[in-house]
Amino acid sequence: MKPIKIALIGLDTSHSVEFPRRMQAPDCKPELKVDGLQAVSCLSFLTPFTNEDVLKTRREQLEAWGVRVTESFDEAVADCDAIMIEINDPALHTEYFEKCAALGKPIFLDKPLADSYAHGQAIVARASQLNVPVMSASSLRFSAALQQACLAVPKPDETIV
Repeated sequence: MKPIKIALIGLDTSHSVEFPRRMQAPDCKPELKVDGLQAVSCLSFLTPFTNEDVLKTRREQLEAWGVRVTESFDEAVADCDAIMIEINDPALHTEYFEKCAALGKPIFLDKPLADSYAHGQAIVARASQLNVPVMSASSLRFSAALQQACLAVPKPDETIV
């Protein structure tokens, strides 16, 4: 079975390295390895959350694992089956989601989904309109405190904070 080729958008979060590590790093512990995925490319650009030195270090690590790092969006998504948006700044999520959704490929949008509830709703509506699968999540979704909060607010659309 051929692996699903993943394009990463953004290099300012540790997840931009940690997810590919689990896909293809030779030294990845077997219990952390994710089979069936291959990071093939990454779009790198500066954000307020990083600097050139961090980008350089992450670029070198990804390239050592065979990931092509580029500053061109079109090059980053040219040969992929799915996209992972890995940008720390949620204010950029809507913009990059729109670009990626136009390609019609499945998208993982790393947490948080958006910088506001309204933008989150817009992302979900646009994904539905384009019939593009999108997922956003955090491992914190399994925390007892968050599960209790979800029980306390069963209908967030109707809750005024």
